[in-house]
Amino acid sequence: MKGAERSLIKVLLLDWSSIKFAFGVIFGMAFSIAVILCTIGLMDGFETTLKQALAKTQGDIYFYSKNGFFNLNQHEKDILNSLKIDSYSEYIETEAFLIDENASQAVLLRGINLDTYPKVTGLEARPQLGGVVIGTELALKLKVSVGQDVVVALASGNRNFKGLPLIIRLRVDGIVEHGIYQKDLRLMYVNLSDLQTWLNTENKINVVTAKIQDQSTEAHHALEVDQMVYELGDRLGFDFRVRPFWHEFSTLIEAVKVEKIMIGLILQVIVVVSIFNVIAFTTFINERKSKELFLFRALGLSQKRLASGWFMLVFILWSSAILASNVFVWVFDWLLANWSFLHLPGDIYYLGRMKLNLETGDYLLVFLVSLIWVLLLASYSLIKLSRQSLLSGLRKEFN
Repeated sequence: MKGAERSLIKVLLLDWSSIKFAFGVIFGMAFSIAVILCTIGLMDGFETTLKQALAKTQGDIYFYSKNGFFNLNQHEKDILNSLKIDSYSEYIETEAFLIDENASQAVLLRGINLDTYPKVTGLEARPQLGGVVIGTELALKLKVSVGQDVVVALASGNRNFKGLPLIIRLRVDGIVEHGIYQKDLRLMYVNLSDLQTWLNTENKINVVTAKIQDQSTEAHHALEVDQMVYELGDRLGFDFRVRPFWHEFSTLIEAVKVEKIMIGLILQVIVVVSIFNVIAFTTFINERKSKELFLFRALGLSQKRLASGWFMLVFILWSSAILASNVFVWVFDWLLANWSFLHLPGDIYYLGRMKLNLETGDYLLVFLVSLIWVLLLASYSLIKLSRQSLLSGLRKEFN
């Protein structure tokens, strides 16, 4: 910033009323920008948290046979190895009823391999023979803790519930948190050999989950998963169905992406309204400091230098608002993590808590759009000022 522009800005902001007005403009603009950033961050945070929780229960990809139970033969294992998928786990998933004193609840009973399933999903569920691991929400609903027993009813064999159900009493070996309300309320884990015995399936399974080796960013990882789903599905053939880990909630995730764009556009109105305060501020400066402005011009300040100082003043306001908006975003993120008041009902929003997830591109987009609005609207006051001739301005101010 050159000396003339610096002196001009000092004169324009010299009195206390101008400083208070400038602080009001900065606060309003910062709050509006923070609202947009927090909205985008919440949308992205919802998607990220949901996907992380889904990967915790399903690995990266999973496949099943359209014919039901199957054996994972050497042919399928060779296909997995050829695609550099060396971390996979076989399990059985079946529907069951958890019988409580007052009511029964439908659950998904998952028989897992203790050696491979935790490595693929990262979920520390290790039910021993005759034991079960349940989700946190289910434990709260049943008011059970580790060491107590629960009763489960399931079909006696894989014959579509023909005959009487099998009633089993299981010991609670652990309580796990998936991060998704529905998963924490419905999923139960037992030893794979136990479930194979109860269902009379010999050594067969009905789902295989796998983890790919890619360790890139989240966006690139999603592309790698999509590509692997296509390649694995092509190799396995029509007898198998291959799905990404987010398949169950794919419709919801797509809806969130669309809503993020629409809400981001709508909230630009808030920024525009707040930026009108910039016009009010520049108009206030123009009227309050018109004498000083014309004196600067009379002393030789060119129109170009005047415009440069004017836009520099607006840029300082915008920069201050950007810094303040980051503070607002940080405060809101902290409140999300620590205030119980902001705890979400998981049965409605799937997640109990969310966090802001903002990337560099999100910041740049919001900041750049707000800067464009500021410069466009601030140009109006400068054009109005420049239309007044020097002589008429001096005559008006000093008569």
